[in-house]
Amino acid sequence: MQNKKDIDGVIYDLEKSLAIHNFVKNTIPDVKVFYLKRNKFQGFISRHVNLHYTNFEFLDRYQKVYVLPYMELDFPYKDTLEKVRIYSSPRVNRLVYIKYNYSKKKQIICFSRLSINMKNNKFKLDMLNACRLKILDFIKQYPNADLDQTHLEPRLQKLLALT
Repeated sequence: MQNKKDIDGVIYDLEKSLAIHNFVKNTIPDVKVFYLKRNKFQGFISRHVNLHYTNFEFLDRYQKVYVLPYMELDFPYKDTLEKVRIYSSPRVNRLVYIKYNYSKKKQIICFSRLSINMKNNKFKLDMLNACRLKILDFIKQYPNADLDQTHLEPRLQKLLALT
């Protein structure tokens, strides 16, 4: 089955896309465009966002947690106001994940180098604290799993000792 579109609608979409790209380029000069499968446009990324993000969200994937900081800009286009998201570079940062030890037949919670990654990418302290809380929530979800304390922060170690 073929997807058919009116030519006016296609032209409108292309003009709008070009206007968004020009708006973002003029606002943040070092922005890059990222694509996923089949060269499908996915969004914008920039190192500028690492210091000036407006919000962040957590991605809970199967046995993994990521943080995704972004900046939202208001884009006016033909009497409408739309939000355009520009993600940080790197786009996502893994916080914690589970691996399986087959010899012990046990799940192991592994931690990313949180404070080092956050400082290298110049993220703010509010996100670091929110990430710590999300890691603690993740640990509570898997009470029977062992902890790999190789990259566990000293603050989180103290909090885990108290609970």
